[in-house]
Amino acid sequence: MDINTGGLSNLIGQGLDSLSTRAENLKTRMGEVANMEAEDQTAAMIELQFEMGQYNTMVELTSSITKSLSDSVKSISQKV
Repeated sequence: MDINTGGLSNLIGQGLDSLSTRAENLKTRMGEVANMEAEDQTAAMIELQFEMGQYNTMVELTSSITKSLSDSVKSISQKV
């Protein structure tokens, strides 16, 4: 039985790279917001909160997929 894990590995790698890029963008954005005037900060903080929610969703999804794949591989290896 041949299982091609290259595609899955690449997919997970791309997801993690995307998370890293998004995290760096969020850090940069936080620095920009910290240097804004109080009036501008309020709107920017709401936007930043939305972006953080999207980032957290991506982290949870990546974690869930990775755990599911790990559990599947473990189950398959126990049956072989």
